[in-house]
Amino acid sequence: MKTLFFFVIIISHSISAAVPEWIEGKGRVKISGAPLEEARRLAIENAIADASYSAGAIVTAEDSLMNGVLSNSTLKVSTRSNIKNIEVLSESIENDILSVNIRVKIRDYNNCRENGYKTKVLVTNFQISEPRQASIGKIYSLGHHITNRISDQFNVRSDHAVALAANVALNRNSLSNSIDRTQVLSQSDTIARRFDTQYVIFGMVRDLSLFEINEDSLFTNEEFIARNFTLSLLVVDVFRSLVIMEKSYHFESEWDFDLFRKINLNSSVFWQSDYGRSLIDLLIEIVGEIDSEISCQPVFSQIVFRMNGDYVINSGNKHNVETGSRFPLFRKAILPPDTILLRKVEGSSFTVISTDENTTLLSAQDNNIAMSAQLYDLVQLE
Repeated sequence: MKTLFFFVIIISHSISAAVPEWIEGKGRVKISGAPLEEARRLAIENAIADASYSAGAIVTAEDSLMNGVLSNSTLKVSTRSNIKNIEVLSESIENDILSVNIRVKIRDYNNCRENGYKTKVLVTNFQISEPRQASIGKIYSLGHHITNRISDQFNVRSDHAVALAANVALNRNSLSNSIDRTQVLSQSDTIARRFDTQYVIFGMVRDLSLFEINEDSLFTNEEFIARNFTLSLLVVDVFRSLVIMEKSYHFESEWDFDLFRKINLNSSVFWQSDYGRSLIDLLIEIVGEIDSEISCQPVFSQIVFRMNGDYVINSGNKHNVETGSRFPLFRKAILPPDTILLRKVEGSSFTVISTDENTTLLSAQDNNIAMSAQLYDLVQLE
């Protein structure tokens, strides 16, 4: 039996001061005949722990795919959201010892006031801007699969959100090269009311084109087909009428399939190919970045029903709401020209009477406040 020796480092202290954005770390593993990829995974985990110790952060590692920086590797690493990105700087093997130097990008959470509540995120159906490009492989439903996988990753990985995939999409004209934000926010509000959500994620797959790569060296002259993937992403906080994230992503990877073959996107054959693995890595990176963006944002819930003077909001124990908690009331004020401002209703306080998985019953402390509250008003979970 092959044996692999490695060191386990446990970090348990919290961030106490501002940390640099990029931190370097080193990891070493004795190979002893074990598979090199397993040794490499453990060495990088140790390097992450080393970097985290330098930053005063808490980090864990487990078996899961990492982001696009390591897309050409079978490395499987996952970290908490304070680690944004990982780059391998160098690797070497000497005297049966594998040494790895990495750097990690760390987000400083000193000024972040996470309150423990989970918000709602709706992932709309991602569209393909040039459907003819999807004709190779007949991957017309790729946008739908991306939507579902982003939603699934949120529900597995996020400490700050509960996600839902929906078969709704933004008007194509709203995601052109020059984004019409007024149109985006208007459509977002309509969608959010339908699905009772604070955040809406929109995406457009802009490029699925193929190209040839010629690797010409002293020992080989090889040609193969590669495929682009470019995605434009938009994340809207509907309650505050804010675009909190707008970004484009890109990778290119070998296309392992015959050009005339119809690809079954429900099959693991596609998702385990070079292109499929690169796409999964990218989607995990995207989920991590969105989760980081919303982690320090205020969490609101909407009044959706009135019952005998009490009110029902669309968050429950699935979103970490507990009986006895008190929340202030907020109301939207529209300022010219079409600017929306959330205004706290002074003296308002609603107490949680009961809660189930998705809804909570609230009672107001002040009768005047109770009478003035309206459907679609907001309470802040704080």
